[in-house]
Amino acid sequence: DCLFDLMEKITIGNQVTISHRAVLNTHTHAGKSPLRNKQLKVSKGDIKILDGVYLGSNITVLESVIIGSQSIIGAKSLVNRNIHDHVIAFGVPCKVQGPINT
Repeated sequence: DCLFDLMEKITIGNQVTISHRAVLNTHTHAGKSPLRNKQLKVSKGDIKILDGVYLGSNITVLESVIIGSQSIIGAKSLVNRNIHDHVIAFGVPCKVQGPINT
């Protein structure tokens, strides 16, 4: 029950867990809206999920994002910027909450 938009490349590392209803969106396009090219510009980019990442339920990862190795993304998060290695992050928009104690 996940959606992977393959307009651009999605790279998923080793030992990654992707929970149900995750959305990986590699592009944004306004379609036929009269606002396209004015307020709603086309954007696209690769998504990279590095080794050992855990993605919680109902998360959305937007284009041009890298999620660092062994990081946790909490449920219902909107990941719209890069997340560093070894951190816990969640929220809308997703923000780093602290390091993972390993």
